[in-house]
Amino acid sequence: MQDIINNDKSRKLERPITGRIQDDRIWEKWYSEDAMKSRLPQMNERDFLFWCNRDYPDQIILNNRGQKTYTVRQFESLVDKYANILCYGFKIKKGDIVCSVALSTPELVALKYACTTIGAITCHLNIMDADKLHNNKS
Repeated sequence: MQDIINNDKSRKLERPITGRIQDDRIWEKWYSEDAMKSRLPQMNERDFLFWCNRDYPDQIILNNRGQKTYTVRQFESLVDKYANILCYGFKIKKGDIVCSVALSTPELVALKYACTTIGAITCHLNIMDADKLHNNKS
């Protein structure tokens, strides 16, 4: 069988692998060096989500199978409401773990963002997914 791969033009790494993709895979430069050295935003997931959508407050951000929709403004209000309930009602604080067992709904997504608002860690189990896993093992 004829070898159809021509390695004449491939670039070889002539040093030990560092573990940093941008240094090791010199043939796969996805981002510029400036982008790799740029400073990341100093905000949590919630702040980033609403900062990115700040110009679209009335745009639908979540659509639950056409049954219930949330605009950016409505969703942010829901996230803030849940964050207040978690923080002041349940006394959840930064570093606490909030575990939920529920269907994936917009309200559950709001709960996740509410947790990131106060610095809590989320763990979610979708009961429908668990049922599928159980049925596949049978």
